[in-house]
Amino acid sequence: FSNAGNYTTDCYASFTAGPVDNTAPTGPDPYGYYAYDSNDTGYSQHPTYNWIEIDPNLGGSGSTIIMTDDASHTIPLPFTFKYYGHDYNSITVCSNGWISFVTTWMPNFANINIPAALGPYAMVAPYWDDLKGMMNQADTTFADMRTIYYYDGSKFIIEWCDAYNNYTINLGPNASLEKFEIILEPVVGDDGNIIFQYHTINNPDASNNYATVGIENQTQMVGLQYSYANYYAATASPLTAGLAIKFTTNPPDQYVGNDDPNVAVPGLFLGQNYPNPFNPETRISFSLKQKADVSLKIYNVKGQLVRTLVNASYPAGASEITWNGTDERGNVVPSGVYMYRLETGKNVLTKKMILLK
Repeated sequence: FSNAGNYTTDCYASFTAGPVDNTAPTGPDPYGYYAYDSNDTGYSQHPTYNWIEIDPNLGGSGSTIIMTDDASHTIPLPFTFKYYGHDYNSITVCSNGWISFVTTWMPNFANINIPAALGPYAMVAPYWDDLKGMMNQADTTFADMRTIYYYDGSKFIIEWCDAYNNYTINLGPNASLEKFEIILEPVVGDDGNIIFQYHTINNPDASNNYATVGIENQTQMVGLQYSYANYYAATASPLTAGLAIKFTTNPPDQYVGNDDPNVAVPGLFLGQNYPNPFNPETRISFSLKQKADVSLKIYNVKGQLVRTLVNASYPAGASEITWNGTDERGNVVPSGVYMYRLETGKNVLTKKMILLK
């Protein structure tokens, strides 16, 4: 957009080609996360619902966290989990149906949309709503929340067992029951996979935006919303018992997403820049299997060279470079989409990033 005073700005919009229904993945968000649910059977990334019972009261092997109403509890992870480009070694579990990779005391029960500036940072929300703990059948009062966690040697599971929705709490024994879990699957050298599974699910909270389902990054500026206020993306399936949702940075094919049109290059890895979108600077990581001459350059959407960040020999292993949003002459470049291109000999990887002011 421009006017007679030579003021200009850019606005980016997404358009979908072809029919859309709940058998297609949701996303990507600006970082590159997609959400595949168990109805997306035409895509290899789709999850298959397979409930993993970890509650020791039901024969599981998990550890129990007892929390009062509207409480959070921080626990260590048995591995390093990469989420939106950052490595984490612990999570905070909230009684109200979410976790955060950033340690927090927050117990937020009032759910909002994703992404948003309220609530915890680096949130993962399988069912964010005002939840109560187990019911005392004798007098229909509600006890503390029982949240279970377990590591099976490859993945970490967090279960909300028999939580009740506060919206129907006055119904006593007939209050809406919610039972769901998160599965964290670390991926070597890449962002981890996150799976939501719904064993028993209702979504009754009509007066308070129903439940929020989705993920959000550390800045609360980027996220992928699956459901909020009973609104679903055209590609999302309504919450039902037996549904599974998988969040991953693996695109449905090599022609879409922040990785397009890349294919895997053995021994060479180029990470998604972080933060993305960014202002005023961002970090770009790459990894080499062996020592090599490396070229890392920034281009605009016209294919014009903006900045050469690296042109040198690098050792094997991981490296990280910072770009401060300036060109070769030190001038600040305008907002927009930029490409960063990594070359080592005949191998080339390219990714997109967004400078947003």
